[in-house]
Amino acid sequence: MNFIDKMHEINMRKYYIDNIRWITILLLVPYHAAMAWNVWGEPNYIFFENNKIISSIVVFFSPYFMPLMFFIAGISTRSALQKRTIGQYVLERAKKLLIPFIFGTVLIMPPMTYMADKFNYGYQGNLFQHYAVFFTHFTDLTGADGGFSAGQFWFILYLFLISLIAAGIILLQRKIMHLKDIPFLIWTLRKIFVDNIIYMLSLEVVVSIQGIYKILKYKCKVTVLNSR
Repeated sequence: MNFIDKMHEINMRKYYIDNIRWITILLLVPYHAAMAWNVWGEPNYIFFENNKIISSIVVFFSPYFMPLMFFIAGISTRSALQKRTIGQYVLERAKKLLIPFIFGTVLIMPPMTYMADKFNYGYQGNLFQHYAVFFTHFTDLTGADGGFSAGQFWFILYLFLISLIAAGIILLQRKIMHLKDIPFLIWTLRKIFVDNIIYMLSLEVVVSIQGIYKILKYKCKVTVLNSR
């Protein structure tokens, strides 16, 4: 990329997207820290006590927090594909998503689950001994019991998998668009199913996350009612 192309890329960059991204990432800190005071009994690496005020941070951000992060990632993907081939895009996603996911799961999550095991279950071994527990103990994948977990890095893995699916769909779309003499019916089906399939996948992710949130919210109400 020469100097002119770099200047053009800088001028075309949408800085408000960058600002939304870093603000959202910054909010991850109080969001996940507040889980140590959650009032709905969800397992966590450490837990102090029930606190409705601090738990309200999680409740406030949960409905739109993850959909917003997926939406921002989708905007970035569209911009990336305008300047790269499919192969370059997949390679870049592997470097930026798959490698950090492996690094975080192998090196960052074991100490976190070690702390959880000591705090929640009184684990007596040291950190290095706990690596054997981490890579052999598979339960609910939360890591709160010391077992294997991708932790917060699940989001990176999801982005990578969705990126691969999106790349395949876009590649298929481009091949269909280059076909000549396409009958009107095939052209219509392509416009309906192929052009909108990425939007449908994104919508499915958002709906699924919102559904999970509603289920957790319902369980929270049941837990609170049963504790009275």
